[in-house]
Amino acid sequence: MSEVNSKQTFDREAYKQGLIRTLSAFDRYCRDNQLTYMVAYGTCIGAIRHHGMIPWDDDIDVFMFRRDYDRLVSMRSQLPEGYALVQMGENGYCAPIPKFYDTRTTLWEEKSWPCIIGVYLDIFILDECEGDSEEYVALLEQYQKAYLNYMASQRQWTWADIWDKALHLHPLGLIRLLRNKLYDRHRSAQYLQESKRVYERFMQMSGDYLIPLDCPYKAIHPKSMFEGVKMVDFDGMQVPVPSGYDAYLRQLYRDYMQFPPENKRNSTHSHFYLNMDRGMTLEEVKQELGMK
Repeated sequence: MSEVNSKQTFDREAYKQGLIRTLSAFDRYCRDNQLTYMVAYGTCIGAIRHHGMIPWDDDIDVFMFRRDYDRLVSMRSQLPEGYALVQMGENGYCAPIPKFYDTRTTLWEEKSWPCIIGVYLDIFILDECEGDSEEYVALLEQYQKAYLNYMASQRQWTWADIWDKALHLHPLGLIRLLRNKLYDRHRSAQYLQESKRVYERFMQMSGDYLIPLDCPYKAIHPKSMFEGVKMVDFDGMQVPVPSGYDAYLRQLYRDYMQFPPENKRNSTHSHFYLNMDRGMTLEEVKQELGMK
């Protein structure tokens, strides 16, 4: 369920335009530096079905091959003015999905995760694997456990938050909250190192399949789906989709050209605090919101 600060009104259209500007800056930088990327997931559906963002969506997802993403990281000091790249473990950011974001905007997504970024796009890295082997499945489970533990350790629940949620939670949910508060927060560095250690083992794999490790679908894709790109219209620009976009989208969504029921046409992303006009620090945001 999405989270929005009650003191703000979320301007979906302004946010959408910010997303498109961010994608345009990312696209231009990748073209100028011969970096390959492709739009992914709902953004890919939007490109094919709507020739732009899905009307009720509010995020942008892209794929990058490992080699291209590593080059992007090595060149991060040369990113376009007003944009930055953040990875798990940097500047309070705890999710395993790297983000390219606009530093001239301010976004705090969830209150319990006090991390400030800006209007962003998610980068899902395509790593090689041999398929659905026992070793792969076991390693994937280790990685999921490690990064979920790290994310949990970064939550900063106050006792007031816990008391408020205790009235509505199942006892097991309350136990998890107390574990986050009393135990996980003190093991944050250990969880982060374990996530990186397991991830490095994935980076040493090779094979005829590709997987974005940080995607909730956990789908393994044949390399043939990504052997090239096709350029398609997207909200006034052209973006690359995988050459095998039809097989890729059907693997995940089946009949992706079919619109979902109207009651499913919504976003699950949170925008606890959003400022489209300037970049702010966490302290500045808290001061504006009257938070201690």
